[in-house]
Amino acid sequence: MPTGYRSELYQEQYADRICSLYLSGLTVAQIEQETGWHHSTVSRVLRSRKVQMRPGGMVGRRHTEAAKRAVGEANSNRVPGDWWMTTDLYIYEYQPNHPYANSNGDVRQYRLVMEAKLGRFLLPEETIHHVNGIKYDNAPENLELFASRGEHSSHHAPIGRKVSNETKQRQSQEKKP
Repeated sequence: MPTGYRSELYQEQYADRICSLYLSGLTVAQIEQETGWHHSTVSRVLRSRKVQMRPGGMVGRRHTEAAKRAVGEANSNRVPGDWWMTTDLYIYEYQPNHPYANSNGDVRQYRLVMEAKLGRFLLPEETIHHVNGIKYDNAPENLELFASRGEHSSHHAPIGRKVSNETKQRQSQEKKP
């Protein structure tokens, strides 16, 4: 067996252990803490073994008043322009008065940059494309506006239509690092 691969017996043993820990009453998070296996691995094993999952997280529960106050206090310190990056590498900026801000008052930064470039708010159906493919590169010259999601999709995958040699060259140049 190649090095780096775990035997089927080992995989069965750890799957058995995960199931027994969960059935003994531990949560997925507690199993992750105890064993060091990532929670997604624990959940995947339980699903593959068809173990009946208990509701987790905040399902069926309400936030306590103390928790609500703590969140409110944390958000009260935010000022417009504060930003953060998601795990999928998009940058959000705190702009609570923006018409398209989410419930936390955040807007994707590329929208704000394109709006500043155009001098108007984007329409809900308009979509932004990152020319170099880097989601956190929100430089104005790296952003391209599309009138719709369909137009943006066609840019990425032109299906059923002929693509000019000039377009093919441009697309191959975009893919090069």
